[in-house]
Amino acid sequence: MPELKTLYDAWHLDKSMSWVKVKKYEERINSKILDILEVKRGETLLDLGCGKGSFCNSAFKRGVKVYGVDFSMVALREAKSLNKKINFILADAVKLPFKEDFFDHVVCLGSLEHFLDKISALKEIHRIVKKKGKVFLFLPNSYFLGHIYFVWKTGLPPDEGGQYFCEQFSTKLGWKKLLEDNSFDVVSIYKFNTIWASKKVSWFTKYVYNFILKHFIPFNLSYSFGYLCVKNEDRNPCRRNSPWECT
Repeated sequence: MPELKTLYDAWHLDKSMSWVKVKKYEERINSKILDILEVKRGETLLDLGCGKGSFCNSAFKRGVKVYGVDFSMVALREAKSLNKKINFILADAVKLPFKEDFFDHVVCLGSLEHFLDKISALKEIHRIVKKKGKVFLFLPNSYFLGHIYFVWKTGLPPDEGGQYFCEQFSTKLGWKKLLEDNSFDVVSIYKFNTIWASKKVSWFTKYVYNFILKHFIPFNLSYSFGYLCVKNEDRNPCRRNSPWECT
């Protein structure tokens, strides 16, 4: 675990991963997710794997009581510099410092695929979200058209944002099954086709893709999917499933 923290700290320090060029797009996506969740002033929200705090800040502007959790101190330092009024906490996703049924909403945006133990993390999300609370997750598609092209050209596995350390991909229904097996009902699935994280793609190519090509990508070949879920109290969580654990 300490080694993985070091890798993430280094990744967050990498200046080539600066989000300045995508800030406006990021704010639009944040706003869309908050609309999907139908957040209300005074509600509680956790951003699990909050990184540098962009989504937390967007939620804070809507009057939500926001908590951000990450296990990279480098990321949290930047997050705290963005907004000192938000509760940013250094913690592991499999052992969260919150009581049961605490949050109205939990988001996990592009992080679950990197967790070493996804099932334990999902159990923690299930524990801390309220009975009628909503959960939203961003998850990457293993059959994104760009990934297929990348594998065809290089023979290498795809990676999102240059993070070779512990990353897993699945399909639209593959991720859905994981969520349902761990006591969540998937209410809606959204496609997200804008790319920005990869260091292997030029900014020109990204702009051509983001403003033209993405509109022609079939749903099942999208870059990533957004899953709106609600807590299911009646379904028992699945047993430990080794394919969903990084080693």
